[in-house]
Amino acid sequence: MRTHTTSQILLLGLVFHVVYIYSAFDCYFTSPVVHGMRQHRILVM
Repeated sequence: MRTHTTSQILLLGLVFHVVYIYSAFDCYFTSPVVHGMRQHRILVM
C-alpha cells in the first residue's frame, strides 16, 4: 500500500511540474514582452 501511495505522489508532482513549466513558457512566448516592435518575416530557403 505504501509504494502505491508513493508512486501516486511522485506522479502527481511530475504532472504538476510539467504543467507549471509549460504555463511559464506559454506565457513567455505568447505574450508580448516589448511593445512597439516591428514584426519580421522568416525567409525559408
